[in-house]
Amino acid sequence: MMIYEPTRSDNELKCRICSRVINWLFKWEQCQHIYTLIMMTASHQIDKWSNKVKEREEYSDAAYLLDMDLSILGSSWSVYEHYSHAVRQEYAHVSDDDYRVGRMAVLKELLAHPTLYLTDYYYERLEKQARKNIEHEITLLHAS
Repeated sequence: MMIYEPTRSDNELKCRICSRVINWLFKWEQCQHIYTLIMMTASHQIDKWSNKVKEREEYSDAAYLLDMDLSILGSSWSVYEHYSHAVRQEYAHVSDDDYRVGRMAVLKELLAHPTLYLTDYYYERLEKQARKNIEHEITLLHAS
């Protein structure tokens, strides 16, 4: 069974092993597609995996999956704040200073993307609020 462990840096890579285990449930191509989608969540970039996502339908699957994965960022501030506290709890094993530096780096990397969301659906509904939430969290991290 594959379980996400915050202290490990290879969680997404473990899904390759999982895909071999579930191969008896799905066709090999389906397992490969699932693996590719999961690996995209590590970087939130389709471009890196574009040779694996050939069909327009597969691109759409990937775009929606990545947008859903980031949808919490575009929530109201109260929901986002709860999420950010949960992220901190997930990384409780990391010192406050190291967490602050690492979290700000992740958030700034997200803001550097021309758009956070790949689909019109999520972009139109969440982009502005997500950027506002991220910028607010960065401000709070700087102040702490």
